[in-house]
Amino acid sequence: MLVAGYITWHAYAARTAVSSRLGGLSVADVVNQGFVVPTRNAGSWLAAWRSLAGQRKQAKQVIVAVVGVLVALPLIAGVMALLMSSDNRFASWMTGLGHSFGAFNLWSVLWQLSLGLVVAMYLFALMYGNAHRAGVDAITPERVATWSASVHKVAAVAVVAPIAILCLAYIAFCVAMGSYVFSAFAHTLPPDFTYAQYAREGFFQLTAVAAINLAVIGFTYVFVRRHDGVYPVSLRVAGGALAGLTLLLIATAMSKMLLYIGQSGLTRLRLYTLSFMVVMFVVFALLCVWHIRRFRVGTPVVLVVLFAFLGLTWANTDGIIAGYDTHQYLDGRLTTIDVPYLASLSSAAVPSLIELQDQSQDATVRMKASAALGDWEAGNVPMNPLVRQPWTSWTWQSGRAVRLLEDH
Repeated sequence: MLVAGYITWHAYAARTAVSSRLGGLSVADVVNQGFVVPTRNAGSWLAAWRSLAGQRKQAKQVIVAVVGVLVALPLIAGVMALLMSSDNRFASWMTGLGHSFGAFNLWSVLWQLSLGLVVAMYLFALMYGNAHRAGVDAITPERVATWSASVHKVAAVAVVAPIAILCLAYIAFCVAMGSYVFSAFAHTLPPDFTYAQYAREGFFQLTAVAAINLAVIGFTYVFVRRHDGVYPVSLRVAGGALAGLTLLLIATAMSKMLLYIGQSGLTRLRLYTLSFMVVMFVVFALLCVWHIRRFRVGTPVVLVVLFAFLGLTWANTDGIIAGYDTHQYLDGRLTTIDVPYLASLSSAAVPSLIELQDQSQDATVRMKASAALGDWEAGNVPMNPLVRQPWTSWTWQSGRAVRLLEDH
């Protein structure tokens, strides 16, 4: 997702995108920018290297500078020793820097550089092609339109009939299952079920059904024959009904998951599952509206998926999970709380563990939270202040956790 988002953004930044706006043609941009342009410019990095190697004057200056540093190295070392002896804080900082270099894993860095070199060659070919407009016109809106028109071969009636049968099957399913399917809307649990069983029962099947329905709608739009370029009304009705029934199925799955979360709390899997269902619900809602009233549905669909993914990427998911479970437990809505699970989360769970240690009425919970905080501090806060962890391991959550523990 990140690579696809980057190369699509790069196409718009370089003004070489297939379409001037996000939408259905964004798929063509991903294919063009992700595969065609880098492949057509695969040798550009070699030409750039030869051009750089041909600049002998600059290369000679670099060599002279390196030799100068090596000659002056004893002088630099002496000055650093004097500075360290004059200030203890600077001496401790340099000692910590020395420990970091001592823990330097050369083979790991060489392995990462070897993989990074391949990625760098790929990105260089992509940037070179966009900068010089080389190989970026393999896919154009005209060619996409021509290809799209050439595949509109399937008769509408051949698709309407299967979609109608699917819709009838979904209606029959909802009628037959009745109270079992919709009991979660009333916050009631069917007999002979636990909350976990009820939430998981049929969930993956309903997800597969939603994916199939999405593929059916996409197939219909791409391959069904138009009359004078107009999308048939029969397909708009059938597709709209299919999207609406899919919304109902997703809503029932979401209600079951929310009922389960309300009784057992949040976990990573439950949060990601719920986020996925929300995105699916919004996408099918847009498709349902599109079948009723035509508009450029590709643009909002791409934006919803992109921002949902970026939002989940940037969100403090572990903090959200720990905070929700802790507040629900302290407010009495959850009868139990899984402290070891919260402790297994990242540094973002430390504030919630502190709340449990200070505010829980259960001595066992307070003891478990205190032990979890002790284990986290032992593993993340070095006993020797001169030993510093690599700066790359720092996160905002870990820094906040250290400050809270110091102030606590």
